[in-house]
Amino acid sequence: MDLPLINTRSDERPDTGAHFWHNGWLPEFHVAHPKERYTAFVMSGVVVHLWDEGPVGMAWAECAWEDAAATAACLADQFRPWAASASAITQERSLASRIDRLQERFFTGYHERRIREEEVRGILPDEVIDAHKAAATERRSPDAPLVPSYRVDYRGPLQGEIRRLEACLAEGRHRADAALPDMSALPPEPGAWWLGWEARSQSDRTNWGDVFARRVPEAWTRVSRSRDQLFRWCLATGMARMELHRITGASRATIDRIMSPK
Repeated sequence: MDLPLINTRSDERPDTGAHFWHNGWLPEFHVAHPKERYTAFVMSGVVVHLWDEGPVGMAWAECAWEDAAATAACLADQFRPWAASASAITQERSLASRIDRLQERFFTGYHERRIREEEVRGILPDEVIDAHKAAATERRSPDAPLVPSYRVDYRGPLQGEIRRLEACLAEGRHRADAALPDMSALPPEPGAWWLGWEARSQSDRTNWGDVFARRVPEAWTRVSRSRDQLFRWCLATGMARMELHRITGASRATIDRIMSPK
């Protein structure tokens, strides 16, 4: 993705399209600790964001005022090869979160007599609810009893929406994998970029090196010439050898051989 870097102090951000943006040099900014509550970093420098129809990731670096433009450009360049896959993974995460919410509602009401309208308003599209209610309460014949709206069961639409989103999720995962760059773009470790920084839960804030270390092995281990380099990089991010074995299917002996000193 050839994405522009916008300094909002001198230029306007575009209304649409993916882009990096920053507010120039900041004499002081607070960055919440990604894993510890009530802890923040205070520093001066630049904060760069990636936007693609919504926030995707952010990175920051301390620097002097005169180095702000070069530092922001360096941060953007570091993430540019990964921007497309990061955007796809962010959308994928949003879908997965929505599916979890729908499944929780479905299985919570599984043993109830029915799932009521007020229980699905806000988690199902209004048009889906309205169409189901109109069909369920429609009188099939002059002699058929009229079904009152409060007796309509919304299990069917709920399950249908889960299946639709699961299909979208599978497609999103395919897009994310297809957007992965080649081995020459392996990110440095530790990475300066974080995904999900705007998430309410701190556990959803993840360093992009960690995200991709757990995503790329399946796609790349088929390329045997690249495997050793990839395995070393994944383990350098903090991934355990057992987890790498589980993800890739490579034997522990192979992983140990690759990581053994030459």
